[in-house]
Amino acid sequence: MIKYDVFLLLSRNNNYSRQSLRCFDKCNINKNIKLHVSTSEDIFKNLNHLINTEKVKVILNKKKFDTQFDHMIFLTKYSNSKYISYIHDDDLFDKNFFLKSYSILSKYLPIALSNRTQFIDKFSNKYTRRIQKPKDNLIKLNQYRVLSRYFLPFERPVDTPTIIYDREKMISYFRKYNSRNLPIFEDVRIAYFFSKQGKFLEYQDSSLYSWRICEYNASNQRKEIDRLRLIAWLKNLHINSLSKFLFLIGAKLQYFMFYKQNFGNLRINKFLFRLRDKIIKYRSGL
Repeated sequence: MIKYDVFLLLSRNNNYSRQSLRCFDKCNINKNIKLHVSTSEDIFKNLNHLINTEKVKVILNKKKFDTQFDHMIFLTKYSNSKYISYIHDDDLFDKNFFLKSYSILSKYLPIALSNRTQFIDKFSNKYTRRIQKPKDNLIKLNQYRVLSRYFLPFERPVDTPTIIYDREKMISYFRKYNSRNLPIFEDVRIAYFFSKQGKFLEYQDSSLYSWRICEYNASNQRKEIDRLRLIAWLKNLHINSLSKFLFLIGAKLQYFMFYKQNFGNLRINKFLFRLRDKIIKYRSGL
């Protein structure tokens, strides 16, 4: 039987993390699913009453990781299971999320498995214009489908917090891309990498996982230089020329609409920044 390690990356002591820990405690598992909480000693001291140590193994980190990806690298090497996943400490999930994921892993043995999600705000309210209707079916994500999720309009990105990875392939990824040159957009390259390695599946039941969009999300950071690096990465991909052209148009439109910080004119800046805020608020539906 395959083994599956789940790591909750507990990096804060706040109301979000307490909610996630309560979900973690309630979730159903089997003998092949191992739950872990990876955190610092200080955070554990404050939240240990929410962690059932008979069910969950606690990994106490003596040093603070520079980035989330450094934390992921450490846990990938720590594990010896076939599959691993890294759960955010501000998200919510159904009690059967891990069991359902495990059943899919066992049946299809994919290189990676993601799950559609519902987006929620800091009060756990759903983003009404970004609701994904739950469906009991699987789709395959190839490299073009992954890229379209990130660079074409009216698409939603791959739900990164839900991805379950083949551990050996994850080690290969970290070995190949050890420069960390795409800071907050590393998730795009990871999804693309796995889509080229083999069977990357996505389960469409969005009721199983709620992805919290709040002040801690990298998606809320409008870092212009990082976005330009992502566009440069896209330009260097060896893919169909027409597809690359369309993706680059989408990427550049996204850059001008959501990331560019100065348009060279104060009035234009004010107008476009107001338009940007309105589009973001409209998409949330709150």
